[in-house]
Amino acid sequence: MILDSVWAAALLLFVAYATSDPPGPPFPGPAWAVWLAAVLVAVPLIARRRWPLAVLAWVAAAGAGAVALGVAGAGVLAATFAPAALALHTVGSRERPTRSVPAVAATLLVVAGAVALFYAVRLPQLPAVATAEVPLWFPGELAAALIVLVACWTAGVLVRWRRGIAAELAHAAVLDERLRIARELHDIIGHSMSLISVKATVANHLAGSRPEEVREALTVIERTSRTAMADIRRSIGALRTPADAPTELTPAPGLADVPRLVAAARSTGLELGLRVHGVGELPPALGLTVHRVVQEALTNVLRHSGATHGEVVVEAGDGELRVAVTDDGRGGTPSGGGLGLAGIRERVQLYGGSTVAGTRPGGGFAVEARIPYP
Repeated sequence: MILDSVWAAALLLFVAYATSDPPGPPFPGPAWAVWLAAVLVAVPLIARRRWPLAVLAWVAAAGAGAVALGVAGAGVLAATFAPAALALHTVGSRERPTRSVPAVAATLLVVAGAVALFYAVRLPQLPAVATAEVPLWFPGELAAALIVLVACWTAGVLVRWRRGIAAELAHAAVLDERLRIARELHDIIGHSMSLISVKATVANHLAGSRPEEVREALTVIERTSRTAMADIRRSIGALRTPADAPTELTPAPGLADVPRLVAAARSTGLELGLRVHGVGELPPALGLTVHRVVQEALTNVLRHSGATHGEVVVEAGDGELRVAVTDDGRGGTPSGGGLGLAGIRERVQLYGGSTVAGTRPGGGFAVEARIPYP
């Protein structure tokens, strides 16, 4: 509102002073008529953002009326339509094309008609000053007025187009973030619930005969549930506004947390080996990807395979990082199926890598991800 008021005041003074002392014959009427015309064409710009089409119609009609009545002198007719140009910019930036295109076309017709009427009717009635030269200004003044109007409208259309592109990019970013959080929650909850389910089953079967193993199973359940809750809080925290965000954020899991996943899987009775070779400190995002690949693969082992032996391998060499989880079970989720495997593929593809998941020739199931890594 303040900026619009400044624009309106500046254009009011511009129109008033320009038409008061034109290069051609001046308006022979009272000075207040010139200032009144300037007020009528400039002051409505204060409301141009709220009612863009209505303001454009008003300032274009007021400017055309001032020109047709001869209030604007020869040589400064384009200055009278400067407020209309600003109003056209607002229409182009805020209205859809089905409304802004007819608006600019109608404005150009009104302006062209007013300028033609001035030179055909009003100019001969004014005191003769450089009579031989003034009529020659008509093409230049008409072209200047129309060019300024079209240019301002075009600039407004470009602003609207850029806003639309920015809105689409923001929407795409929101969708990507939602997918990322959905993958995070799927990995966290799927792995934790599978481990808790297995340990709860063990505890239920051994409740009467082996109380010590029941206590160990309950300890694993407690530890797993606490870790899952912490991970869920961290993932959901990304949905909060900055004002609601916690002051302390736990770091995202990475390669250093893979042994914890392996230990949790071993606690279910699975004989699981771990081999990490040639891998130094990974970037946080890549470390998170490695962690999620291992986590989802172990979740499938615990849920579906019925395996007794398995191995987790994380090794770097020949320009790539290889993450493989194998087992001797009856096979997990088939290749191409399951949200977890789809999430693994999406994560790995972000780094230009590839994922293979399926049954092994000698029996069992394997999930292998290869990521380019210098």
